[in-house]
Amino acid sequence: IMDVEAGGVLAVVNQPTYDPNSRSNLNPAAMRNRALVDVFEPGSTVKPLSMSAALQSGRWKPADTVDVWPGSLQIGRYTIKDVSRTEGRTLDLTGILINSSNVGMSKVACDIGGETIFTLMQQVGFGRDTGLGFPGEQVGNLPNHRKWAQAETATLSYGYGLSVTAMQLVHAYGVLANNGRSVPLTMTRIDKAPASEQVMSEAVAKTMQGMLQQVIEAPRGVFRAQVPGYHASGKSGTARKATVGTKGYTANAYRSMFAGFAPSSNPRYAMIVVVDEPSKAGYFGGLVSAPVFSRV
Repeated sequence: IMDVEAGGVLAVVNQPTYDPNSRSNLNPAAMRNRALVDVFEPGSTVKPLSMSAALQSGRWKPADTVDVWPGSLQIGRYTIKDVSRTEGRTLDLTGILINSSNVGMSKVACDIGGETIFTLMQQVGFGRDTGLGFPGEQVGNLPNHRKWAQAETATLSYGYGLSVTAMQLVHAYGVLANNGRSVPLTMTRIDKAPASEQVMSEAVAKTMQGMLQQVIEAPRGVFRAQVPGYHASGKSGTARKATVGTKGYTANAYRSMFAGFAPSSNPRYAMIVVVDEPSKAGYFGGLVSAPVFSRV
């Protein structure tokens, strides 16, 4: 959890945890600060960033529609599929986020080009050091290509082919919540807010705040992320886990995520929840991680 205006990291929680006073049953894996050390493909949680790049390009407006029928898209030898059935043949840009349509996002991305999305992701801190100086902190990987092929552009837009830490992801959502301004992260209390940098159009960030509020509150939205008494904004994500040591993905192994901020009208707190290989009652981020976001 971060304070989006001051850049303060308010909470970093890892499970399973350990007792530093008892070393008899200590599991080294439990000592990792996963939020800063573990990298992962962020899946659909990056769609709001890709959509922001589209809005900022001037080529797209929230009311513009995309044909997503029949729920799959062929790019070369790759087939991109939507996980769940969407509302009808066409979706507007908010509808693409609500339904988490990979097909819709890919079509928008291929129109604006991979370079546009890459630039915005870099500006919100992907592939770069957070400046926290935490021992062993990873910077992840944001790939760049001299020539962006359609397949690479599409996969980047819905969160595959790049890796981030939970800290980088919450910082990126902090930019959306802070009207497009990036504030340096800090683990210690500071007396006055640090200088911020405008890395995204303020108008685009404010538009995205409203669109992500709809992602939670619309009839087909992520209702488990709703916070009683407040409007919240956010996006769920589910990503297959890459196999260690070989190419490809592990069967039936997922990371479930939810990233968001609240209150939507004047955001103060951004939060990311990552559940590694959930085993009970499904694995979708909206099912597993969204309730944690809501309760906390």
